[in-house]
Amino acid sequence: MRVKKMSSIPSVKVLQPPLAIDFGAHSLKILQVSGGESPRIIAATQLDTPDEIVNDSSARLRFQLQALPKLVRKGKFSAKRAVCVLPATNMFCKHMRLQLSEGVDARSMVAATLPAQIGCPYETLICREHEVVGASSGGKTEIICMAVSRELVGRFMASMKSAHLQPVGMHSPFHAVVQAFDSVKRRAEDAQQPVLYLDLGYASTDVVLAHGQRIVFARTVDLGGLHLDEAIVSQREVSLEEARHLRWKIPASQVAVCESEAPSESGGLAMLQAAIAREEGEHGISPKHAKDDAAAAVAQERRVGEQAPGMSSQIAAATGGPAFPEGVDLSEQLEILQDEIAMCLRYHKSMFPNQPVDHAVLMGGEARQVWLCQTLARGLRLSMQVGDPLSRLDRANATCRGVDLGKAQPGWAAALGACLSPTDL
Repeated sequence: MRVKKMSSIPSVKVLQPPLAIDFGAHSLKILQVSGGESPRIIAATQLDTPDEIVNDSSARLRFQLQALPKLVRKGKFSAKRAVCVLPATNMFCKHMRLQLSEGVDARSMVAATLPAQIGCPYETLICREHEVVGASSGGKTEIICMAVSRELVGRFMASMKSAHLQPVGMHSPFHAVVQAFDSVKRRAEDAQQPVLYLDLGYASTDVVLAHGQRIVFARTVDLGGLHLDEAIVSQREVSLEEARHLRWKIPASQVAVCESEAPSESGGLAMLQAAIAREEGEHGISPKHAKDDAAAAVAQERRVGEQAPGMSSQIAAATGGPAFPEGVDLSEQLEILQDEIAMCLRYHKSMFPNQPVDHAVLMGGEARQVWLCQTLARGLRLSMQVGDPLSRLDRANATCRGVDLGKAQPGWAAALGACLSPTDL
């Protein structure tokens, strides 16, 4: 008797998270993580921007786009699908209050009003409109409009294709940083809890207000670490590198967490202390000790369970102004930054008068400066934590170039968020 051969059942290919590319001002970052319930870091690569072009956005972008293919080859990344985080400094982000009538959608209204505001035809832009649900706007609909040049997106896609990558997503830095903390904010009460996310970058500061995972406010403030360094360059007549060296020597207050927390038992505090050791030659901490401290911090986070994974202990507000080096005064720049953030909080209050913001999460490369975080906590009078979402991922056998995953890396929040974001191209 002849047995009929059964056809084999085709296997279902499970797609891993795509490669994430973050075109930051201070550095170009590439990250690959695995999927599943316990994601791990597969590879991470960072290329710093040369000081001579860091304050020239056009030259900086040309440098990064040209360097991307070579960086991907050297990084030993296995993924071929890729997403990128659009630079905040190259994006237009604006809140609009529109009177929508029957039969007229938000996109049509934005298309009619946006060109006059930014001085270019709507057809030359790629726009995304995000309606803020539940906002009190005097009978009008609150819309967050995010736009970027089509030509710029084309340059990103061409660079990724030249690196033999398949572009599958383009994400704003605002959505990326919120997505990075999705696993931290999953309790029922977190769904409507307002949280301020501050991405303290080198060229700018991104301000995001979200209720759970729902963004209700987004804005880029054109002030970051570069502007602080430039102020020092002007005051002390030193190079940009020397100015950055001076800024990183500004000491933190003696108390790094709130008095109500146990300083010796908090894993979050250990993370914060590891972050202070960024310049180990200046702070007297060897790379090995910094790595051991960060690893111990992650282990204690998982064991004790008091802090959410990847979050520091609450930062204590500074009792006074920072102790600047001789001949350096950054008070004006810090006051401007705090005023801009306070303005964003007032706008949120106008939309949601019954949902006050009392908590902030700080991230970005400049969040490693504890004195800056403490200054913001004092000026804004908010409970604050530093977020380091990479620390909750397993990094065993990860391939790393230009980045030390043994130290706190809050500047990688957007890259991780992009890895975990939808592929919507």
